This record gives sequence, structure tokens and C-alpha cells, in this order.
Amino acid sequence: MPIEEGDILFIEAFFIDKYRGIADARRDSRRDAKIRRLRELEELVVGLMEEEIGKSLTFVEFLKKMVSKFLETVNTFRNRFETFIYQRKLAEEVSIPPKEGIVEKLEKLGVLGADAVHLASAYHYQEKRVVWLWF
Repeated sequence: MPIEEGDILFIEAFFIDKYRGIADARRDSRRDAKIRRLRELEELVVGLMEEEIGKSLTFVEFLKKMVSKFLETVNTFRNRFETFIYQRKLAEEVSIPPKEGIVEKLEKLGVLGADAVHLASAYHYQEKRVVWLWF
């Protein structure tokens, strides 16, 4: 069943309802930031829907495209953020060996491979400095 203009109007009505909910929360100090993020999300969803108008897509196929677009957007943001952080020398990459025995304990809990090594290394390093974990 192809996406039609009525589908876009339905999504826009959904977002209008969400805007009202945020705008009614007058005591929320993050109200403007929430509205900005919601607008960006609306633009992303509606823009993708407009690209797909009239095409015979199943709902699942559309959702796959939408998730793919979200991940692409997140990765673009992450890459820009990391570039900014390293260019400004606000952080530096360091190699830290994992604390002995921690990897095995994590693996018993179900945290495997690189994630277990990463967490064990951060655990080891936290004894000396503040640690930020990036996944």
C-alpha cells in the first residue's frame, strides 16, 4: 500500500499533539530544546515520507528505510562531534590494558568480546582519572 498525502497529514497531526504537550509544560526549563529536537525528528520522518509518496512499499519496508535514515543521521552527528572533540584537544585517545580478572567476570555476565575489554579497561583506568565510555 503506497504512502499517501493523508499519511503525512496524520503524522503531522501526531507531532502537533506532541508539541502541545511540551508547550503546556510551562515550568520545564528544557521545553525549547525538546521542541527543537521534536521538529528535527518531524522533518526527518515527513521528509522521508514525501520521498516515498506513491511508491509501493510495505509498512515494514518504510520502517526499515526510516531506521536506516535515523542511524545515518546519528552516525553523521557522532562523527562531527568526535572530530570537534579531537580537533579542540578536549579529549585524547589512550590505550589502556584491561584490569586482570574483570574481562572474565563480565563474560560470565554476558558482556562479550570488545565490549568486555572496553569496560574492563575503563574500570582499570577509573582508579586514576575520570572516564568517558563511548559505545
